[in-house]
Amino acid sequence: MTKQEFEMFLQRVPGHESDKVEDGEYPYVEYVYMFHPAIPNVGGKDVIAHLYAYGGMLVIRDMYARAKKADEAERKIAEIRRDIAGAEKRIAEITAEVME
Repeated sequence: MTKQEFEMFLQRVPGHESDKVEDGEYPYVEYVYMFHPAIPNVGGKDVIAHLYAYGGMLVIRDMYARAKKADEAERKIAEIRRDIAGAEKRIAEITAEVME
């Protein structure tokens, strides 16, 4: 989601029709949007816009720490999946050697 797209969702929140987000704040908003486990895949743009509208950067910064933990866990899962895929490939190679 771009900053402009976020502001469009933010301005749809009643009472926040002219709100903007500062350039330095938006990276935190985007990171929380991308990685926080409470932000759903469907409708997440509306959720993050409402959170920002009603809680401001205080809420976003509080959520940032948990989003970072979730991001790190996802990266670890991806690393483990690569390791598993490598091991499965090696098993297939060993099996192919036996079949020759």
